[in-house]
Amino acid sequence: MFLEIDEFLEKDISLHNLIISKALQEIHSTVKKQKHLKAILSFNDLLSLLDDALKKTSGNELAQSIRQRFPVALIDEFQDTDPLQYRIFRALYSNQPSHALLLIGDPKQAIYGFRGADIFTYIQARNEIKSHYTLDINWRSSSAMIDSVNQIFSRINNPFIFNDISFLPVKCAFENQKLTFLLDNQPQPAFRFWLQPGNSCSINNYQKYMAQQCAASISVWLEAGQQQRAQLGKEKMLRPIQASDITVLVRNHYEAHLICNALNQFNICSVYLSNRNSVYSTLEARELIWLLKAVLEPECESTVRTALATSLFSFSALQLENLYQDIRYWDKLVNVFSEWQLTWQQYGLLPMLRQIMNKYHLPENLLASKNGERRLTDLMHLGELLQEVSFKLDTQHALVRYLERKVASPNTPSIKEQQRLEHDRCLVHIVTIHKSKGLQYPIVCLPFAVAFRELNTILTLMKSTDESFALAKQKRLAEDLRLLYVALTRSIYHCSVGIAPIVRNLRECKINKANVTTDLHLSALGYLLQQGKEATANQLKVILDKISSNNPIFEVISSNIVGVEQNKQQKVKDNILLSARKITRQLCDPWCVTSYTKLVHHHADILHQIIPNLDIDVTTEKNNFKKDNITSLTPHEFPRGTIAGTFLHELFKLLDFSQLPTEQKLTQYLEKNGHSAYWQPMLRKWITDVVNVPLNMKGMTLSQISQHNRLTEMSFYLPINNLLKANDFNNILRKNDILSSLAPPLDFIQIQGMLRGFIDLVFRFEGKYYLLDYKSNWLGTNSKAYNSKTIIETMINHRYDLQYQLYTLALHRYLQHHLVNYQYEENFGGVFYLFLRGIESDNFSNSSIFYTRPKYECIFQLDTLFRTKAMIQ
Repeated sequence: MFLEIDEFLEKDISLHNLIISKALQEIHSTVKKQKHLKAILSFNDLLSLLDDALKKTSGNELAQSIRQRFPVALIDEFQDTDPLQYRIFRALYSNQPSHALLLIGDPKQAIYGFRGADIFTYIQARNEIKSHYTLDINWRSSSAMIDSVNQIFSRINNPFIFNDISFLPVKCAFENQKLTFLLDNQPQPAFRFWLQPGNSCSINNYQKYMAQQCAASISVWLEAGQQQRAQLGKEKMLRPIQASDITVLVRNHYEAHLICNALNQFNICSVYLSNRNSVYSTLEARELIWLLKAVLEPECESTVRTALATSLFSFSALQLENLYQDIRYWDKLVNVFSEWQLTWQQYGLLPMLRQIMNKYHLPENLLASKNGERRLTDLMHLGELLQEVSFKLDTQHALVRYLERKVASPNTPSIKEQQRLEHDRCLVHIVTIHKSKGLQYPIVCLPFAVAFRELNTILTLMKSTDESFALAKQKRLAEDLRLLYVALTRSIYHCSVGIAPIVRNLRECKINKANVTTDLHLSALGYLLQQGKEATANQLKVILDKISSNNPIFEVISSNIVGVEQNKQQKVKDNILLSARKITRQLCDPWCVTSYTKLVHHHADILHQIIPNLDIDVTTEKNNFKKDNITSLTPHEFPRGTIAGTFLHELFKLLDFSQLPTEQKLTQYLEKNGHSAYWQPMLRKWITDVVNVPLNMKGMTLSQISQHNRLTEMSFYLPINNLLKANDFNNILRKNDILSSLAPPLDFIQIQGMLRGFIDLVFRFEGKYYLLDYKSNWLGTNSKAYNSKTIIETMINHRYDLQYQLYTLALHRYLQHHLVNYQYEENFGGVFYLFLRGIESDNFSNSSIFYTRPKYECIFQLDTLFRTKAMIQ
C-alpha cells in the first residue's frame, strides 16, 4: 500500500484541474436551470430543442413539414459545422431523393475550432455522401502566387495530417495570369522567405527580429511606390503600390502590437482591424478620471494639479511649477474649473469636454504626440459614451464612479466600447488570420509564420497518457497547418514569410552551435519545409536554397534586415531636419455661422459654438426658494437660470393662446422637465396673466392671436457677404437707436459668413406684423423690480437692442419676399419684449413690457451693410 501511495504522490496531480472540471459541470447545470426559470432560449438551445424534437416519434412529421417548406438546402462554409447541426440536417434530408442538401466547404480552411466547429464532422459527412464536386480554379491570385502555394503544400504527403483532408493543386484563372508585382521594372518573386541569420533563436527573439524585418521591407516598398518604382496590376495597367495594398497577418494582439511599433519607427501609419480593446483600457480613460475629479472639486488643489499634470494639457514641469507659484493665475484657473463644472451641470459632459478642448487646445496637444490621432479618437469616444450614460445616472459623482469601475475592469467590452478606427486614410492593415478568412489582399506579410503555440490545453476530462498528449499535439499541428493555408492563400501578388531556427526554452540565444537541432518542425511551415523531420539551421538553409534555386517564384533573404539600418538613420535625420514647427499664433478664419449672442459675447465663451444658439436668459444665480407655502408661490420664486429659461420658452412655443393646457398636461410637462408638480397652480395662473396682459394702449393681447396668425421659433440665416467690422456696425446702431448709443460698443473680430437666429414669436394683428421675445430674467423679488428704469437698464446691459435690430432686419427681408407692395412703415408694427416674471394680473401695467419700432433708416443701413438677401427656414 505504501508503494502505491508513493507512486500516487509522484504523479503530477493538480487539484486545480479537478476543481475546474467539476465547476464546468456545475456551471452548465446551473445555467440550464436559470434559463428555464427565466424562460430564456439561446440560439444553441433552439438547435438542441430541434434535435430532440426530430428524435421523437413525431419527428418524421416535423421533418416532412420542414422539407416541404425548404425542399432544397444549401450550407456554405460547411467545414465550420458541428455534430449537432449536421445531425439535424442529416435527419431532414438523408435518403430523400425528391429533396436536395448541398454542402459547400473547404476542410483546409477549418480554423474555427475554438468556436465549436468540428473538422471531424465534415469528414464524417464527406464519407457518408457519395457525390463530390471539386473546384480547381483559384479566381483570386496571380499564377506565380498559386504555384508557390501549390509547391509548399506538395512537399509532403498528407500535408494536413489527416488522410481525409487531401491537398489538390489548383490552377489560375485565365484573366489573372498577367497579374504582376514589379520593383524597378523587375518582376518580384511571389513568395519570399525572410530567414533570420544564426544557428538558433528563441521565439521572443524571432518575433522582435521579424517585426523589424517586416517594417523595413514595407518601408522600402512604400518609398519605391512614391517614386513610381514599385507597381502592381496587370501588364500595361500598372499602378504604384500604396500602404493600403499591404496587409500584415498576425495571430493575436501581441503580434499586432509588435508590428505597429516597428512600423511607427519608420513613420508608417497602420491600423489594427481586429482590435477589440476597450476604450476604457486606454491612458485617456484614466486621465479623464483625474480631469473630471478636478472639475467636480476645483477648490481641492491636489486634484487640479493632478489634472493639469496629465498629457492632455501637455504642460512641462517648469510650466506647472510656474502655475503653482502664481497665486493670481491659480485663482483664475480655479474659477475656470468652476465654470466647467457649471457647464457640465447645465449642458452635460460632452459640451463641457469640448469647451476644455477648445480653451486649452487639447486636439493640438494630442495630435503632436505619438499616436495622436488614436488618442484624440479615444478621448472623443469616451466623451460620447459618458454623455449617453449620464442620462441614466443621478449625479456627476456617480458618473465618475462609473468611469472608475469601467477603467478598473475593461475586459469583454461591448461593441460600443471597442476602440474605433482613427480614420480611413491610406494605411497598412494589420489583421488576424482568423478575421482575414474569405478576404483578399494585394500584398501579404506573414512575419511570425513559425511562432507556433505549444500545447497548453489541460487534459482533465480524459486519462492523461503519452498517447493522449501525442494526439492532442497532432491535432494542434493540424489546426496550425489549416491556419497557415488560410494565411498563404489571402495574397493576390506576393507573400513574404518570416522563418527562423527556433529552439524552445532558449534564453536570449545563448546556444549558437551549428549542430543544434531546432524545433521548427513543430510549426506548420517548418513541418512542410522539413517534411516533418528535425533539422539544424544549416539544413534549413539548404532546404530553402533548394526550393528557390532556379525557381523565380521563390526568394530567400538571409542577410541582415533589408535596409533597416539605412532607413532608420535616414528617418532620424529626416525627423531632425524636417520636423514641423509648432504654430504659436491662433489662425483666424473670418467665415463662420454667428449669432446675436456670439457678437455680444465673442470673447467670453466658446460654449455658444457647442449648444444651440437659443437666445434665453443665462442668469446663473442659484435658486434659494424654500417650499414653505405652496399657495403663495409667485413667478419671482420660480427657478432661475438657463434650464428654467429654456423650459419657459418651450412652454410658450407649444402654447395655444386661446386655450390653456389642462392641469394634468401642465403637471406632466413640469415633471418631464425636472420641476415639481407643486408649481402647477402658479404656472397656470402665470400663463393666464401673460396671454391676457394688454401689450399696448389699444388692449392687444396674445389671447387674441389665432394659430394661423403666428409663427413660433422662426429661425433665419442672414448672409454676410463682405467682411463685417464692429466699427461699421456700431456707427449705424448708435446713430439710429437711443439704447445702442447708451450701450458699450461691440468689439467682435471681423467676420464673414452667416448670421443665424431664432425669433420667439412673429404674429399678425390688424394687418401689421410684430416680433415678440420672452425674457425670463430675474430682476427682483416682486413686480416693483420690473419698472421702466430697470427694464431699460436690462435691455442695455444685455444688448437686447442689437437682438431686436437683427431680428427686425430678418423679418423685414422675409416680408419683402412674401408680401405684395410691402412697406416697412405700413406693415411692420414693432417689437415687444415680455419680461415674464414681472407680469401679474393683480398689477397689470406696461412696465414689464418693452416696446419699440426701430427706425427704417437703421434697418435700411443694416440691410445695405449685409448686402445680401436672407434665407428664412
